[in-house]
Amino acid sequence: SGSKNESRAVKGDNSKYVIEANRLYEQGDYRDAADFYEKGLDKSMPFLNEDFVMYRMGDCYLMSGRYEEAAKVFQTLNNDYINSPYYFKSRLKAGECYAGMGEFGKARKTLYTVVAQEGKCSSNDDKSVVVDAYFKIADYYMKEAQRLRKAAVVGTSSANRSLASK
Repeated sequence: SGSKNESRAVKGDNSKYVIEANRLYEQGDYRDAADFYEKGLDKSMPFLNEDFVMYRMGDCYLMSGRYEEAAKVFQTLNNDYINSPYYFKSRLKAGECYAGMGEFGKARKTLYTVVAQEGKCSSNDDKSVVVDAYFKIADYYMKEAQRLRKAAVVGTSSANRSLASK
Protein backbone atom coordinates (compact mmCIF):
# COMPACT_ATOMS: atom_id res chain seq x y z
CA SER A 1 0.00 0.00 0.00
CA GLY A 2 3.02 2.29 0.47
CA SER A 3 3.86 2.09 -3.23
CA LYS A 4 0.27 3.03 -4.08
CA ASN A 5 0.64 6.28 -2.15
CA GLU A 6 4.01 6.92 -3.81
CA SER A 7 2.58 6.50 -7.29
CA ARG A 8 -0.37 8.71 -6.39
CA ALA A 9 2.02 11.42 -5.19
CA VAL A 10 3.95 11.24 -8.46
CA LYS A 11 0.72 11.37 -10.48
CA GLY A 12 -0.47 14.29 -8.40
CA ASP A 13 2.32 16.56 -9.63
CA ASN A 14 3.17 15.91 -13.23
CA SER A 15 4.26 19.53 -13.74
CA LYS A 16 7.79 18.66 -12.60
CA TYR A 17 8.09 16.43 -15.67
CA VAL A 18 6.90 19.21 -17.95
CA ILE A 19 9.32 21.68 -16.37
CA GLU A 20 12.21 19.28 -16.94
CA ALA A 21 10.96 18.54 -20.48
CA ASN A 22 10.85 22.28 -21.25
CA ARG A 23 14.42 22.67 -20.00
CA LEU A 24 15.64 19.78 -22.16
CA TYR A 25 13.66 21.10 -25.16
CA GLU A 26 15.29 24.52 -24.87
CA GLN A 27 18.70 22.81 -24.79
CA GLY A 28 17.87 20.88 -27.96
CA ASP A 29 17.74 17.48 -26.25
CA TYR A 30 14.52 16.47 -28.02
CA ARG A 31 14.75 12.74 -27.44
CA ASP A 32 14.94 13.05 -23.63
CA ALA A 33 12.47 15.94 -23.58
CA ALA A 34 9.91 13.73 -25.36
CA ASP A 35 10.23 11.14 -22.58
CA PHE A 36 9.54 13.76 -19.91
CA TYR A 37 6.59 15.21 -21.86
CA GLU A 38 5.15 11.69 -22.04
CA LYS A 39 5.42 11.41 -18.24
CA GLY A 40 3.86 14.86 -17.89
CA LEU A 41 0.87 13.78 -19.96
CA ASP A 42 -0.13 11.03 -17.55
CA LYS A 43 -3.79 10.55 -18.50
CA SER A 44 -4.85 9.87 -14.92
CA MET A 45 -4.39 13.60 -14.17
CA PRO A 46 -5.80 16.35 -16.37
CA PHE A 47 -3.12 18.91 -17.10
CA LEU A 48 -3.81 22.61 -17.49
CA ASN A 49 -1.87 23.17 -20.70
CA GLU A 50 -2.19 19.68 -22.12
CA ASP A 51 -2.37 20.95 -25.72
CA PHE A 52 0.95 22.78 -25.26
CA VAL A 53 2.57 19.68 -23.78
CA MET A 54 1.24 17.52 -26.64
CA TYR A 55 2.47 20.03 -29.22
CA ARG A 56 5.93 20.10 -27.66
CA MET A 57 6.04 16.30 -27.40
CA GLY A 58 5.10 15.98 -31.07
CA ASP A 59 7.73 18.55 -31.98
CA CYS A 60 10.33 16.56 -30.01
CA TYR A 61 9.42 13.42 -31.95
CA LEU A 62 9.64 15.36 -35.21
CA MET A 63 13.02 16.88 -34.34
CA SER A 64 14.27 13.40 -33.36
CA GLY A 65 13.22 11.92 -36.69
CA ARG A 66 10.41 9.89 -35.10
CA TYR A 67 7.94 10.97 -37.79
CA GLU A 68 5.23 8.37 -37.29
CA GLU A 69 5.01 9.00 -33.56
CA ALA A 70 5.00 12.75 -34.16
CA ALA A 71 2.24 12.48 -36.77
CA LYS A 72 0.06 10.53 -34.33
CA VAL A 73 0.54 13.16 -31.62
CA PHE A 74 -0.29 16.03 -33.99
CA GLN A 75 -3.36 14.16 -35.31
CA THR A 76 -4.60 13.61 -31.76
CA LEU A 77 -3.96 17.26 -30.93
CA ASN A 78 -5.91 18.39 -34.00
CA ASN A 79 -8.81 16.03 -33.30
CA ASP A 80 -9.10 16.55 -29.54
CA TYR A 81 -8.18 20.24 -29.18
CA ILE A 82 -9.94 21.99 -32.06
CA ASN A 83 -9.86 25.40 -30.36
CA SER A 84 -6.22 25.10 -29.31
CA PRO A 85 -3.86 27.95 -30.14
CA TYR A 86 -1.56 25.18 -31.46
CA TYR A 87 -4.11 23.98 -34.04
CA PHE A 88 -2.52 25.64 -37.10
CA LYS A 89 1.04 24.89 -36.00
CA SER A 90 0.24 21.24 -35.34
CA ARG A 91 -1.35 20.86 -38.80
CA LEU A 92 1.82 22.33 -40.31
CA LYS A 93 3.99 19.98 -38.25
CA ALA A 94 1.85 16.98 -39.27
CA GLY A 95 2.61 17.87 -42.88
CA GLU A 96 6.31 17.97 -42.05
CA CYS A 97 6.01 14.49 -40.51
CA TYR A 98 4.49 13.04 -43.67
CA ALA A 99 7.21 14.66 -45.78
CA GLY A 100 9.81 13.19 -43.42
CA MET A 101 8.30 9.76 -44.14
CA GLY A 102 8.53 10.49 -47.88
CA GLU A 103 4.74 10.79 -48.22
CA PHE A 104 4.78 14.11 -50.08
CA GLY A 105 1.22 13.80 -51.41
CA LYS A 106 -0.15 13.29 -47.90
CA ALA A 107 2.07 16.13 -46.64
CA ARG A 108 0.67 18.54 -49.24
CA LYS A 109 -2.91 17.42 -48.58
CA THR A 110 -2.41 18.16 -44.87
CA LEU A 111 -0.84 21.54 -45.62
CA TYR A 112 -3.68 22.45 -47.96
CA THR A 113 -6.01 22.12 -44.94
CA VAL A 114 -3.93 24.84 -43.26
CA VAL A 115 -4.06 27.07 -46.34
CA ALA A 116 -7.84 26.55 -46.60
CA GLN A 117 -8.21 28.04 -43.11
CA GLU A 118 -6.33 31.23 -44.03
CA GLY A 119 -9.44 33.38 -43.68
CA LYS A 120 -9.93 32.20 -40.09
CA CYS A 121 -6.45 33.28 -38.92
CA SER A 122 -6.77 35.68 -36.04
CA SER A 123 -3.16 36.08 -34.95
CA ASN A 124 0.01 36.99 -36.80
CA ASP A 125 1.42 33.69 -35.58
CA ASP A 126 -1.36 31.79 -37.40
CA LYS A 127 -0.83 33.89 -40.54
CA SER A 128 2.87 33.04 -40.41
CA VAL A 129 1.99 29.33 -40.23
CA VAL A 130 -0.15 29.70 -43.36
CA VAL A 131 2.74 31.36 -45.19
CA ASP A 132 5.03 28.52 -44.07
CA ALA A 133 2.45 26.03 -45.37
CA TYR A 134 2.52 27.65 -48.83
CA PHE A 135 6.32 27.42 -48.94
CA LYS A 136 6.35 23.82 -47.72
CA ILE A 137 3.73 22.81 -50.30
CA ALA A 138 5.96 24.21 -53.05
CA ASP A 139 9.03 22.58 -51.50
CA TYR A 140 7.33 19.18 -51.31
CA TYR A 141 6.26 19.42 -54.96
CA MET A 142 9.92 20.09 -55.83
CA LYS A 143 11.21 17.20 -53.70
CA GLU A 144 8.72 14.80 -55.21
CA ALA A 145 9.59 16.00 -58.73
CA GLN A 146 13.31 15.47 -58.01
CA ARG A 147 12.62 11.97 -56.76
CA LEU A 148 10.55 11.16 -59.85
CA ARG A 149 13.20 12.67 -62.12
CA LYS A 150 15.92 10.54 -60.51
CA ALA A 151 13.78 7.43 -60.91
CA ALA A 152 13.14 8.30 -64.58
CA VAL A 153 16.85 8.93 -65.22
CA VAL A 154 17.81 5.60 -63.68
CA GLY A 155 15.16 3.83 -65.75
CA THR A 156 16.14 5.69 -68.93
CA SER A 157 19.90 5.25 -68.57
CA SER A 158 19.61 1.49 -68.19
CA ALA A 159 17.28 1.36 -71.21
CA ASN A 160 19.75 3.48 -73.21
CA ARG A 161 22.62 1.21 -72.26
CA SER A 162 20.78 -1.87 -73.44
CA LEU A 163 19.98 -0.15 -76.78
CA ALA A 164 23.58 0.99 -77.19
CA SER A 165 24.92 -2.51 -76.66
CA LYS A 166 22.77 -3.92 -79.50
